[in-house]
Amino acid sequence: MTTPSRLDRFIASDPALTRLAVEADRLKLLQAVYRTSVPRTLADASRVAAFERGTVVLFADNNAIAAKLKQLTTRITLHLSSELPEVNGTRVEVQVGGRHKPEKQAQNPHKRSMSQESLLAVKVLHEELPDSPLKRAIGRFLLHHNKI
Repeated sequence: MTTPSRLDRFIASDPALTRLAVEADRLKLLQAVYRTSVPRTLADASRVAAFERGTVVLFADNNAIAAKLKQLTTRITLHLSSELPEVNGTRVEVQVGGRHKPEKQAQNPHKRSMSQESLLAVKVLHEELPDSPLKRAIGRFLLHHNKI
């Protein structure tokens, strides 16, 4: 058996902190169970925000995620209540910007670029084509690649 840490003793010394710690533990457990009840993409874009009178409140990062979660509320509630019987409902809210987003990568790692030789061949094709929607589209492509 481990001995309580100074922090544990401090929390135990104040009834308000003890209630807060119990609530934090409940939210942590709800979050863990919630993440197993929805697809990973939804779990990564949403989180358990609160537990109010038997209802789990979920925050979604945007309206699209919230709409999908609302379609799944019955399934989510059943899954949560199977693990935690005090759960009797789920509510979804949107909280835009409620979570820190990792910085976007400077470049898409799967992005492919054309070789200079290929771009030169496309440029030659562009010059040989008569004026048409295809020639204009290829022209825009070459402008995008700064090759005109």
